[in-house]
Amino acid sequence: MVTTEETIKTSNDKKIFNIYQSAVQKITFFQWFYLITIYSAPFTFLVPPFIKYYLLWDETKFNASSTLERPLPFNFLLPFDDQKYYLTGFALSSYCTILGMGYYCFTQSLFVILPSYISFRLKVLIHYALNNKEYSSKLFSAQKYNDKNIFRFCVEEHIDIIRTVKNLNDSVKYLMLLEFLMSSAEISFAVV
Repeated sequence: MVTTEETIKTSNDKKIFNIYQSAVQKITFFQWFYLITIYSAPFTFLVPPFIKYYLLWDETKFNASSTLERPLPFNFLLPFDDQKYYLTGFALSSYCTILGMGYYCFTQSLFVILPSYISFRLKVLIHYALNNKEYSSKLFSAQKYNDKNIFRFCVEEHIDIIRTVKNLNDSVKYLMLLEFLMSSAEISFAVV
């Protein structure tokens, strides 16, 4: 990816740079949209209980024998009384929520960025193939230019893209399996 970006920047080709710029803008928009959406979810999930059960909670209404408890956003075992130290328990639960959302957000962004890079390379290859007369002098010397060499260049570039997709698939398949299993578990726990 870095090599491709360096090649694009040093080539001074405005058309390829525009294709690249368009892809970067789409990915950047997606990342910001996804980041705002994902990180607004935990805050809408965490802020109302914090206000209701910590800021507006009136201890004098409930005596020590009352069974009413203040719930945490996520129930998990804490080494202290979560009712007595509610703010600490709430902070730990909130931290775990935000940490989990961060992992989820960044892995999802990665799953979008990597295929977008492959799509970008294919768009550049299509651009080369459609404008082969224009790029023949840039890609080949005058004596080497013919349709066979341009076709060979496009095929080699396409094989390199396929190799990149295979390497990407080999390196991400277990992470995607883990992501699928986590999403399935989240759905099953939501249904139960």
